[in-house]
Amino acid sequence: CKDLICVVKAWINQVDWIDMASRPSSYLVSLIIASAYERVKRLNIMNTPSFDKEVLLEFGRLSSDKNLFIVWNVFYDPSEYPIAEENEMFASQPVIRDPAMPYHNVCHTGIENWQQFRAETEKWLLTLTY
Repeated sequence: CKDLICVVKAWINQVDWIDMASRPSSYLVSLIIASAYERVKRLNIMNTPSFDKEVLLEFGRLSSDKNLFIVWNVFYDPSEYPIAEENEMFASQPVIRDPAMPYHNVCHTGIENWQQFRAETEKWLLTLTY
């Protein structure tokens, strides 16, 4: 997972972002990759050559999901920390709860403009050879 996070962060540093609002934070990207990794790990293909490819493709799917909702239940019970989804702050963007601060939506501070991030992610994944 760490290697894939490094790969994605290196790619992010090479993109010519329109502005800082379009550039995802390292923390946001790390959480999306961690979630993608956990989802693909459940497929029991971890020791196969296609594992990294599948994690990156899942990263792309998650990044493009306008209804993305990622919660962590390792350090807290999400049901004890409800997010007011009707709140304007959450209505127009995905939700990725901070594993350390359950009330914090990393999407709120990790990126303001998802449009370029989604487009660049899709373009990048099409250029990769596995």
